Amino acid sequence: MADSTNLTEGTRFTDQARLIFASFPEVTKVVSEVGRPDDGTDTGGFGNTEYFVDLKPKDQLATDLSSGQRRN
Repeated sequence: MADSTNLTEGTRFTDQARLIFASFPEVTKVVSEVGRPDDGTDTGGFGNTEYFVDLKPKDQLATDLSSGQRRN
C-alpha cells in the first residue's frame, strides 16, 4: 500500500485480505500485522502489512501444490 495509507484503511485492507486467504480449503489459520514496526528496524508506515498463512499438512491437501492439480 502507499506510504500515505492511514491505519484505518490499512486495517480494512488487511481484514479483507485475511478473509480471502482463509477462504481457501488448504488454509487453517491466518495471522496478520498491520502498521509500522515499533522496534525501528523498518521504515514502513501504516500501509505495511505482513501475513502468516498456516496450511494443512501436505498429505491432507486437496491440491498438489507443486503441480496445481486436484488430488482424487
